[in-house]
Amino acid sequence: MGTRHGSEAFGPSSGVNFSGLKVSPDEVLLRAGRFAALPEEDQECFIPLAPDVAVELISPGQGYGKTRGGVIPKCQAMFAAGVGYIVMLDPYAETEAERVMTWGTAPPNFPTDWAEVFKI
Repeated sequence: MGTRHGSEAFGPSSGVNFSGLKVSPDEVLLRAGRFAALPEEDQECFIPLAPDVAVELISPGQGYGKTRGGVIPKCQAMFAAGVGYIVMLDPYAETEAERVMTWGTAPPNFPTDWAEVFKI
């Protein structure tokens, strides 16, 4: 766990379990204070909150095509279940337009210049 953009950040080893959906995005951000407000027993393993932001990064083994190895349906399910903003980054996509897909609205002060990410 760390702090980024005024939020608490969690990696894929800290999944979320909300609205009947149990998933482990590559990165999860919760507005500061939401995690701390949970009872201690709920701060273990799968967090029972819908993230404010979820990030999925396509890896080479996840394949290509319309679903990107099932990641697009996973993102759609997370959005339908209440995640506020989802970003899917695909550095292996053939076109600039396919490299970033988003669902929802970014929180205030959250960076959205994804072109900068691919310059690294």
